[in-house]
Amino acid sequence: MTIDESQVRAPAYGGIRPAPRAERVDVERYRDPAFARLEEQKLWRRVWQLACFDDEVAEPGDYYEYQCGPFSILLVRGEDRVLRGYHNSCLHRGRELRSGTGNGPNIWCKYHGWTWSLDGSLERVPDRETFAPIEDHDYALPQARVEQWGKWVFINMDPDAEPLEEFLGPLLPLIEPYRFDRQYKWCNQTTIVRANWKNTCDAFLEGYHGRTVHPESIGFINYTDYEVELLGQHGVMKVRIGEPDGGSPEAHEMDYTELLDSMEWSLNAFREDTSMVEMLRQVHLEPGQSIRDVLVPQARPGYDQAGMDMSGLTDEQLVDDHHFTIFPNVIWNSFAFGAWIFRMRPMPGDPTSCYLDMWYTHRVPDDQEIPKSEPHRFIPPGESCGPVMDQDIDNINAQQRGQNNPYARGFTLSNLEARISHMHDVLGSYLYGTPGQLNTGQLKP
Repeated sequence: MTIDESQVRAPAYGGIRPAPRAERVDVERYRDPAFARLEEQKLWRRVWQLACFDDEVAEPGDYYEYQCGPFSILLVRGEDRVLRGYHNSCLHRGRELRSGTGNGPNIWCKYHGWTWSLDGSLERVPDRETFAPIEDHDYALPQARVEQWGKWVFINMDPDAEPLEEFLGPLLPLIEPYRFDRQYKWCNQTTIVRANWKNTCDAFLEGYHGRTVHPESIGFINYTDYEVELLGQHGVMKVRIGEPDGGSPEAHEMDYTELLDSMEWSLNAFREDTSMVEMLRQVHLEPGQSIRDVLVPQARPGYDQAGMDMSGLTDEQLVDDHHFTIFPNVIWNSFAFGAWIFRMRPMPGDPTSCYLDMWYTHRVPDDQEIPKSEPHRFIPPGESCGPVMDQDIDNINAQQRGQNNPYARGFTLSNLEARISHMHDVLGSYLYGTPGQLNTGQLKP
């Protein structure tokens, strides 16, 4: 079948995305150890960071270690049920106090036995008489700030940072209707990506790569005509589901069976339910109709039947992927049925590697109890994180290898990649006190 080019929509610019930027982003931001150290001091010590869900530290004595670069914050639920965040370092000789997750009646250092109560007050110093006088109040564990939005627990190491709700600002009215309070973390896994944390973020900040890295999905995801909205430090990308990619003529050549097989493969790659595909297999599309034309009118009755009140979402949100960003390192695909949340954390001492956390959530019917988050699982590098995620990770690893070439040039970004430009603008405001300054040094020829 020959496709007439007029059948493929031209890229939609105008008001749906910010204008593209002329200046390039310096590649040194993605590989220079000095730039990573600047981020440690000026970004990670000052910005709000999503640490965990509150049900992961629900009971007195529960603890959860949040690591980011060289920093470690120990979240601990006290006997008074207050959640506190301690800098994870013994005040005797500096050993980390806890790692991972668990529960205990106090905070005990395994090196020499110094012990703190759950509220951070000094409880015991073995052989105390052998030290110069120690005042208990001088040895209370230093704390980071801890605040919550719904079930999400955030930390900030800056005592003078703005309140969390002010930081999240214009995001809140857009994400509240998705009812994260009715969702639970059914997949909780981490792997290591051999790339800078920003390279890993960038791959999830744009849909421009979709038709080449994820070609299976071009028949039902529009990677060209999506809207980008910048929201303070954050942003959203609104991707239309159920219609072919506007920039891919071959997307219009897929027959209906091939299209549904590709959709089923993609959902299986995230271990999601595929009953929607089975429903679509029973439907006959009229000439000119898209899958979207069938999904939109059926979505709300389907959720009503499942016992989920979706009155806060538009018909389009019930079908589409609204793809949100919390600066600097949390990105998620928000669907009516749940979310795929990705968090990127730099590794200490290596600007060309990072941790990639993958949290997948499901919405629970309104009359059912919400399950607890699944236990954490580490996936060694090279093992599968699911076919679609493997595509992304392989691509990101190859990108970092290419950028490590001494002749790598700076990045040229389209308006499809507007959220990457915006991320660097916001990063500049933390590092230099003013947005922009995309070039940290002389661009390579």
